[in-house]
Amino acid sequence: MLIDQTEFDERIQSNRLRLAWVGMSNSGKSTCTRILTRQSGFKSFEVDQAINQSLEIQSMEQAARWMGYPFEADYPANRARYLELEEIHTRVDVPPLGNFVLDTTGSIVYGSEELRRWIGETFLVVGMKVSPTLAEILIRDYFAQPKTVIWGDEFSVAADETGIEAIKRCFPVLMANRTKVYSEMADLEIDAEFVRNSTLTDTNLLAKIREKLPAYCD
Repeated sequence: MLIDQTEFDERIQSNRLRLAWVGMSNSGKSTCTRILTRQSGFKSFEVDQAINQSLEIQSMEQAARWMGYPFEADYPANRARYLELEEIHTRVDVPPLGNFVLDTTGSIVYGSEELRRWIGETFLVVGMKVSPTLAEILIRDYFAQPKTVIWGDEFSVAADETGIEAIKRCFPVLMANRTKVYSEMADLEIDAEFVRNSTLTDTNLLAKIREKLPAYCD
């Protein structure tokens, strides 16, 4: 739902601005959600929290253990269950009044076309753009502290590889493929390094989003 700068201002003032973040895990989506909620009074919904509640999962570590690795026997069933819950919880009932932000999961790229179309029609979609340098950091952080990761067709195990070795080889491919889809979904993109900065404020964030919008839409 691309809007111009004037409509962006009008929507904020009338409490009708609806934002949705898309991007990799740890790219800054939840940070931005917390900032707008605490500093600007936005209402919000974090999809990964809703999924974990449905699964009675209490922490990121527990979620990673539940999902497992793509080479493990339970992974296909757990992946299917996770995506089923994601489809349900992402399509949240947006309140008619109040500025609102939807914090999607990194695996929104595997959502149905209908779901992704609904997001695009309902929200101004902001993509978190990950630079090659930050991508290397995110990959390193994943192996230091595993998280729930949904794989599409990116994962394969060669004859001479262990499962973990295959993940290390395939993870950059996963990131590259997701980055392409995030960009296609987004109405605009902001640098993940910008939003991951500890000095970020609601004013800085909203100004950056506004800056990326066209001055006028036909």
